Amino acid sequence: MLARDAFRIAAAAADSKHARDIQALEVRDLTSIADYFVLVSVASAAQAEAVVMIGTYEPCAKFIRLASSKQFSPVFYNVSFVGADELARILGRIDETIIVTQVVPPPEVSGADTKLWGAREYIQLLRQYFPSDHPNFVSLEGYINAEVLVEGLKRAGRELDREKFIEAIESIHELDLGIDNLLSFSPQDHQGLERVYFTHLKDGKFIWRNH
Repeated sequence: MLARDAFRIAAAAADSKHARDIQALEVRDLTSIADYFVLVSVASAAQAEAVVMIGTYEPCAKFIRLASSKQFSPVFYNVSFVGADELARILGRIDETIIVTQVVPPPEVSGADTKLWGAREYIQLLRQYFPSDHPNFVSLEGYINAEVLVEGLKRAGRELDREKFIEAIESIHELDLGIDNLLSFSPQDHQGLERVYFTHLKDGKFIWRNH
């Protein structure tokens, strides 16, 4: 499906709710991020309960602040690509519902979270070797990636080549990395982790909605 087709479907759905003032600007020659930029007036926006945003932290933060200034307060939803730590830093303690899905749990965990021992281990090692750095989603994701790489190398053995490494990774089944999400691979499935973590902005930082 092309972007213009998706827009037509969305516009048709909006039109069925009498949101007739939705407009689209074609921006395919101005940016590599999107083909169309959708403009929604206050009359139409009042019907929207959520806004899905796929972008980096700076433009997303500007959009949220602009929407807030127009008394438009839906649920703002982002994926981990946005850079949650920077988004939180820019927005601060804003009174809006902002949700970001992450591929790792929030890096700040309590001792009561027994299933998140991997996240606590990451924090301990970060403090030991990089005491000036603060725990964040991006570096925790990198730490987990490194854990998976090391596990694959151990399983592949000393006579390492590409085929043996792939076979070793594909042999990983229900490996507990201490993030409350078991890791599994197979020749038919390279997804690895099958769940995401819903976080929301509270007191200037993103916390796990399950907690």
